[in-house]
Amino acid sequence: VLGSVRPGRQGLRVAKYLQAKLATADFNVHIIDPIDLNLPLFAGRFAYLPAELKTEALTAVQAKFEESDAFVVITPEYNHTFSPVISNTLNYFYSEYANKIAGIVTYSVGGFGGVRAAGPLRPFFGELGLATIPKELPFPVVQNVLNEDGALSADAGASGEAIES
Repeated sequence: VLGSVRPGRQGLRVAKYLQAKLATADFNVHIIDPIDLNLPLFAGRFAYLPAELKTEALTAVQAKFEESDAFVVITPEYNHTFSPVISNTLNYFYSEYANKIAGIVTYSVGGFGGVRAAGPLRPFFGELGLATIPKELPFPVVQNVLNEDGALSADAGASGEAIES
């Protein structure tokens, strides 16, 4: 689940990188991009929405979430917390998360990789019924580490080595 919709966002690079890595381990990966969903501000849980508010995109996401065994949330850091796009997207659902695992991936254009976004995500995920894995995966200076296709850039250096290990 991507956590940014703003112009020039870097999260899609991270999503493509992770999708390629997970595919080599034989995982079926769905990238949930809030831009594709065109969600309004949270209007209520999917299960309780009137039919006219259950868009085709939202219904498709509900089905993907229901069939998924685990989730990876990719978020930038906004004001020392996770992106509001994450809460707006995830709050539409609840039972779809029951007893499932979540991984936290953060990124930033700065040197800390958005790590301050991870802390507030843990209790949020707990309230949704998701169990988080103990380790996080930060992507510092993401614009220098990954190219637009999600591959490590030639000059990724130590950051690229850390991500690959």
